[in-house]
Amino acid sequence: MSSTTPIIYYASAKTDIATVLVATLNEEIYSISLGDSEKEPLQDLRDYVAEHLSDADIHKADKNNQLLNQSLKLLTDYLSSPSVATYKKMQKLPLYIEGTEFQKKVWHVLKDIPVGKTASYSEIAHHIGSPKAVRAVANACAHNRHGIVVPCHRVLRSDGGISGYRWGVERKKQIIALEAKAV
Repeated sequence: MSSTTPIIYYASAKTDIATVLVATLNEEIYSISLGDSEKEPLQDLRDYVAEHLSDADIHKADKNNQLLNQSLKLLTDYLSSPSVATYKKMQKLPLYIEGTEFQKKVWHVLKDIPVGKTASYSEIAHHIGSPKAVRAVANACAHNRHGIVVPCHRVLRSDGGISGYRWGVERKKQIIALEAKAV
């Protein structure tokens, strides 16, 4: 391994809603994913890294990784008992954002949806000035690599129905219901 090989560190924690896996690259959060156990989000991370950062090595973090420890604590606290205060702290986490300019616009707008509220894909499309890009907004949500912090789970169909979610529709329903109770 050369000194220029990117290293992605990861750690996970179990909550009632999901196992949360956080991965870092340098001093930024590379991804936040959810699963029934560490296995699924770790495989997702490996697959994504193989496609997008193939020269990187992936390592389980040691207990002294402050960014991972802080991130996991915020996420597990939030998924146990969502609050606006914890959400605001999560918004300060340094995220490694990679995507198209359109995706970045969508993800930025998602972060403004208040805890306990939802928006439709259509409303997001209108907000970013592309009212006909409803499917593209849904696609951007599907490619979000920072679950919970970039709250794609708060986006619903125009009729209020819950459509797909990268980490499962049932999990999306659970998170929305938990947030609704919190406010």
